[in-house]
Amino acid sequence: MELDELKGAWAQYDKKLAANLKFNEELLRKMNLNNSRKELQKPLINELLSVAAMFIVIIYVVASSIRFINEPRYCIPGFISAIIGLTFLVFAIIKVNKFLDIDYYGSSVVKLQKDITILNRLILKLRKYELVLFPLLILPLLPILFKAIHNIDIYQNIKLFSIEIILVLGIGFPLTLWVNKHLYDKKFKNAEHFLQEIDKFESEE
Repeated sequence: MELDELKGAWAQYDKKLAANLKFNEELLRKMNLNNSRKELQKPLINELLSVAAMFIVIIYVVASSIRFINEPRYCIPGFISAIIGLTFLVFAIIKVNKFLDIDYYGSSVVKLQKDITILNRLILKLRKYELVLFPLLILPLLPILFKAIHNIDIYQNIKLFSIEIILVLGIGFPLTLWVNKHLYDKKFKNAEHFLQEIDKFESEE
């Protein structure tokens, strides 16, 4: 094989190698972007379910409070719990909007990392308020629910009232912490890991 032919063969090989590397880079980028997006789907779905559940609870509690409007010991706590529930609803809507605002395929990796970090910080911030407000939601909610659903005056049975509060808070707080750890913290960490792999690959080129 003559020298020119050898150079031509090597040029063709280099071109195919470059094209193959480019293809692998795009494939890795797409796979990791998909994986990053997939990791944050479960927290997003959880927030969407929270929006739906809290909306239903608020409607029911407001309707029940209106039903017992002539009994202040039921309707006042009912309206208070509805207002606090509305705060939870607003928080969930804010988080859903932030999740949906993330552009996985039209943004640079650096911007994606920044957007996900901002979202994570927002969730951590709202989580603190939610943990503080959770008991304030449950305490006034129980009397109206027991009256509306079971026609039970929970004020006449302080023991039952206390047991229900302990059960709800005793289960609610650990469950909330578990969900935050496994459905949020872990998923955000995984999503950021996939983006870091892309960033590392691109920096090594």
